[in-house]
Amino acid sequence: MTLGQARTVRLKRLFRRRDVTGRTDLPLLSVYRDLGVVQREGRDDNFNRPSEDLAAYQMVRPGDLVLNKMKTWQGSLGISAYEGIVSPAYFVGEPLSTDNRRFLHHLLRSQPMIAEYGKRSKGIRPSQWDLPWEEFLDIEIHLPPLGVQEAGADFLDRETTRIDALIAAKGRMIDALDERQRSLIESLSTQLADGVLPLRRFISRVVQGWSPDSDGHPADEDEWGVVKAGCVKRMVFDADENKALSADLEIRTDLEIHEGDLLVNRASGSTDLVGNAAIADHVRPKLMLCDKVFRLDARPGVNPRFLMYAISSPTGRAFIEPRLTGNPGTAYNLAQDVLLSIPVPTISVEDRERFVLLLNEAQRLSLRSSAALQQQIGLLQEHRAALITATVTGMRQMPGAVS
Repeated sequence: MTLGQARTVRLKRLFRRRDVTGRTDLPLLSVYRDLGVVQREGRDDNFNRPSEDLAAYQMVRPGDLVLNKMKTWQGSLGISAYEGIVSPAYFVGEPLSTDNRRFLHHLLRSQPMIAEYGKRSKGIRPSQWDLPWEEFLDIEIHLPPLGVQEAGADFLDRETTRIDALIAAKGRMIDALDERQRSLIESLSTQLADGVLPLRRFISRVVQGWSPDSDGHPADEDEWGVVKAGCVKRMVFDADENKALSADLEIRTDLEIHEGDLLVNRASGSTDLVGNAAIADHVRPKLMLCDKVFRLDARPGVNPRFLMYAISSPTGRAFIEPRLTGNPGTAYNLAQDVLLSIPVPTISVEDRERFVLLLNEAQRLSLRSSAALQQQIGLLQEHRAALITATVTGMRQMPGAVS
């Protein structure tokens, strides 16, 4: 495809803001960085709680532009294929031209455009950046003739669907590795255990973190930070899942995370995250517990990794999930009493160590495979972004495009 005979136009010629409210009968929509505008119902990966009163939510029609003004610089915008309502914090723009909506969707979400949104956003830190509507409308783009737009949109719809399917397949492979690890835990537990005891018999203390004011951005090396619930996932601790504390806060050193701590997610918008356990490996200094994460101190002689595997086993998950409180749109919560009641297999001290060594090796191999798959997913995502950019800017030749 070439952009031959492309016209140069500012976005104010293509969209005007519309703010129609009061349509509480319409379904909720969300804007995702990777997907654009999607229907919220049925998704378990949106942890933002909608308002109880939807009267101020804005109506969206198919073909409308929707953008999250605080995350446009990350690519959180798109042309909607759905009718529904979105948060009052979003901008909704109705189309003013007959340009191909699918081509505009890809163009507006291309890397050069996202870079432009970042340059025009206002704020002290990225987490506080805000793209004013007038700044968005002032952006200049180049649009090829309609026939070229349609050919480009058809090509990108086809290719991005194929790439997205590959990404989803690799995601399922990562899930399968995780499930295999949990099945191995269960199998070894069955072979070695002669009964179960509640987790409280192996724990000397449970510590819950706090919810201090935060600057929102990840903490720098010389800043104190507080972890987020996402720091514990798939039996792995991720120290980068944190946010910096406000500089004027008094530091709670009693809540600092140390190497080898056993951490368990207490609350999250996703049931998959609640109850996840991990050992704090590769801890950076000046990092504290948040109120959504428990720290469990094991009794003397009890290997905390043994407890991590017990909590993470299918038996542990089956015990936790039906006892969670909360519902979609709110945070799910794991009560401390439920946590301490999780059944732990009674295994001799010698067998516990053998149990941990076997599972550590299995986890190491699983994480290596998962990391390779994540790298492949990253490369596919980069290829997808590059393909979109090359197509909407005319760098990619498209035979058969009608100008």
